[in-house]
Amino acid sequence: MLAKMMHSGFFVHEQLDVDKPIYHCIKQNYLEDLFCRRALYLRRVIEWEDTWENPSRYLQAPQDNPEKQNELLNLDSRICHEVDDNNLFGMCWTDTVDSDALWRIYSGPDKDGLVIETTPRKLFQSIDFSFRNNRYADGFIGPVRYEQLNLPDGECFFDVESQRYPRNMVSPFIKRKAFEHEREIRFLIYAPMHWKTINPDSTLTLAEDGKGAYLPLSNLDFIHRIIADPRLNEDKFLTLVKDLRCYNKPIEKSTLYDTPGTIYEILASSGAESMGRLKGAKRWIGNDFIVSNK
Repeated sequence: MLAKMMHSGFFVHEQLDVDKPIYHCIKQNYLEDLFCRRALYLRRVIEWEDTWENPSRYLQAPQDNPEKQNELLNLDSRICHEVDDNNLFGMCWTDTVDSDALWRIYSGPDKDGLVIETTPRKLFQSIDFSFRNNRYADGFIGPVRYEQLNLPDGECFFDVESQRYPRNMVSPFIKRKAFEHEREIRFLIYAPMHWKTINPDSTLTLAEDGKGAYLPLSNLDFIHRIIADPRLNEDKFLTLVKDLRCYNKPIEKSTLYDTPGTIYEILASSGAESMGRLKGAKRWIGNDFIVSNK
């Protein structure tokens, strides 16, 4: 299924396994807010911090290339001009929890980040879709594309792969290759007809500061488990378990930094040599290097 155009529906990228776990890192106070409100918080796309998020804003046709100018102006391929940032909201997931970058960036030095695990199927099963109330609304979950972003051409906005994304969401699903380690999956919604000024009965609400929106949930069954920062010591982890036990969800600590108990035995029995017998190593002898053991 290609999701090039969406008309009031919620879709998943064709290559995304709907039953494979995905993970979202969240601070403890936001987790408490999720349970209290029974709603997912999605941040407005224009509030995303990376200046290169939604990169089509920098896309310009070369002045000496009329063909490319016409392509950008063509309604059938004018991806970058169809993004309505004010009504586009998203949240970031990943398909791996065993990532040092994830914990150090999103959990931070305070180690107060938590990861919730679900699957796209479970997530959709928990969304309260009655909020749509016969009003126009789109949603899409898909993997982020990591590209060189050779602007101003922007070939990646018009290639075959872009046809697997909704036209008004292609740009927010593209990031620079420098972020490839994140293995990010994004969930975006577009719902311009659901704010209280237009639809007073809508349960899809803007956050108090206007920088995000709360997507209503019918239940919290989508949360399979909660995972704590692997750097927490045992006392802090037990305190965390006590604080979160009211949510009745399994809580585990990430095993990312766990080491095997037999690590020293493994090293002792390996083929590694002592310093003076290193095969092929170049040894400094005071004024130059020589190969000590060929």
